Amino acid sequence: MMTHQSEKLNDNESSSDDESMTQDSPVNDDRNDDDYVNVEFNDLNEEEKENPHMDSGITAEPNDDDESPRADETTDPESMDEDICHAFYELEHQKEKAMEQLSNVFQLLNIDPIHDRSAVLPIRAKVDEVYRKLNRLCDVLDEKSQVSYDPNPHGLRICESNDLLDGLKKLYADSNDSEQVRLMTIAPKEWGRQKIEKWFNSKSNQARPSLVLRKNNGILAYPQCLRGNIPLSDSTIDAVVNFYREDGISRTSSNSKDTIKIKGQPVAVRFLEMSVLDAYHIFNERHPGTVARSTFNALRPRE
Repeated sequence: MMTHQSEKLNDNESSSDDESMTQDSPVNDDRNDDDYVNVEFNDLNEEEKENPHMDSGITAEPNDDDESPRADETTDPESMDEDICHAFYELEHQKEKAMEQLSNVFQLLNIDPIHDRSAVLPIRAKVDEVYRKLNRLCDVLDEKSQVSYDPNPHGLRICESNDLLDGLKKLYADSNDSEQVRLMTIAPKEWGRQKIEKWFNSKSNQARPSLVLRKNNGILAYPQCLRGNIPLSDSTIDAVVNFYREDGISRTSSNSKDTIKIKGQPVAVRFLEMSVLDAYHIFNERHPGTVARSTFNALRPRE
């Protein structure tokens, strides 16, 4: 009996030990935890089914190693296509509006309408024609209707005229001071000193001399006349003095007492047989452009 009971007891202890080992094993613990989570998750799913707006509170942890592409509104192809389409339609709307306004202006001034929107060059030519017709209307208000005035005498488009003016400014910038003054004489007569100075971007001491130069000598005159009396060569001075002493231009006084002293030496007085102006005309015919009239008068010998 003792042996049988002890065997039973041992069997019971072993079975209880197995149960305790089973209960204490981590595998069973994991299974129990999984069962608990599954039950709780199923319960949450049931609640969410009843209330779809309810937040389950389960948030997925972000994975730093996840390199899958994320949706970005800025790089969304559909949004980019929408922006391109919007810009295209906006540009087309602006072109249609410009066409409508230009057509209305052309029709008002009896100018041929636009047939091809893509051909911009003929349209610009029509715009220049509008400019000329508007100038003619202003001439009527300015009482110039009887005067033949062509606002585009050179047959240039406005952009071509601007190109030429830009070239003139570049020529002015590359010229020396005296040549710059000469170029400034081509400014319109209505321009004053300040406007000439501003348009040419010139020095303050250039605009005023250019106005004086144009007034006295005309357009594109050389500014050398502004530097006072230009020194004459000895040969030019001798030519003028000898001309005055020629017979037929002047004569010696018949009175032998008519003498003057020049450098301590007596010199017979000579009288012109014509006016100084007539003498200058004769000299200028022999030596055209050699001296000005005022210089010719100043070189007249004392005798």
